[in-house]
Amino acid sequence: MFAIVKRKLGRCYRVFPTARLRTFVWVFVVLIQGCASGIVRPVAETDEDPAGSFDGIWQVVINKAPGIQYGPGNWTLNCNGAESEMRLAVQDSVIRMGFESRYHDAYVNQSGKFRFEIPLLQTAEASGTSDGSLDRGDMTLIVSGSLQEGSGFLTWGIAEFANNGCTSRLDTSRA
Repeated sequence: MFAIVKRKLGRCYRVFPTARLRTFVWVFVVLIQGCASGIVRPVAETDEDPAGSFDGIWQVVINKAPGIQYGPGNWTLNCNGAESEMRLAVQDSVIRMGFESRYHDAYVNQSGKFRFEIPLLQTAEASGTSDGSLDRGDMTLIVSGSLQEGSGFLTWGIAEFANNGCTSRLDTSRA
């Protein structure tokens, strides 16, 4: 799916002239991602939309992720994945997504926001060309967004990076 590379020279990590800029951009992207989706944890059942305003079938376009994305420090994530589509079903404010031969449920709140956090069996590892290693490579698929705003994100989260990782934008619309 993607490779993770961390470069170092000798015993010290190589500091690129743009390392601080990359760190700033990484933090900025993480903050924007959280603000854009507006939801940083799954919607609680007590916060679901009682009116069922978003019930129905939703078409989701997963946009192609940028091939190179930057993680914290000098980590470079080589992301791949073509544009794809999926459907989400919402019934009684419970949103359902099929992934890995199973259905996963989450709640939708009154403003159409939702968040799935699906632990994966696979783990992320540093690529063979990396000078570093990952201590916590556990992965989580995070799909979050707003049905009302028609947008969101899909992230292949890595535990060591606070569940940030290769991220694609989502566009949602009623099917």
